[in-house]
Amino acid sequence: MLLSNTIQLSIQQQLPAHAQLHCIDIGELRLMWVGGPDMSDKRSYYLREIASMPIIRQNHESALSQAYDDWLRPHTADSAVFTINSLIATASLVSAGQGISCVPEEYCSPMVTNGQLVRLPTRKQQPRLIYSAIFRKQDSDIAFYHDVTRIAQAACRFAPAH
Repeated sequence: MLLSNTIQLSIQQQLPAHAQLHCIDIGELRLMWVGGPDMSDKRSYYLREIASMPIIRQNHESALSQAYDDWLRPHTADSAVFTINSLIATASLVSAGQGISCVPEEYCSPMVTNGQLVRLPTRKQQPRLIYSAIFRKQDSDIAFYHDVTRIAQAACRFAPAH
């Protein structure tokens, strides 16, 4: 959409380098696997164990969904109990014992602290995503896009607002 001039600027998961696009990092989103309060945080889970559990996931177009599919390789998730686009709904279903999920660490850490969720330690480092501002290099409004990028770098947090 950027290359076809349908949109001028996008803040999204980092893309591979492209000759016609600027890609400026905004921030890192650390993810963690979580389960309900009945699960153990005292052991490390293998990828095959995570893949075999019922997973509550984002829709397939979501950067989060793709990140944990990539992270699970060579394993494939056996089942997706729910496909959902709300982190709060996802956390609530996980807390109720309906499955596990891979969620943003900063956003869901308060739910781990208060016992609603349990962080599931894994044998492989938990996934991370880099979010970037992306815009065309040859554009008359490039100075404006740099300003928006600086604002995004200063303002974007992947934690709940208090």
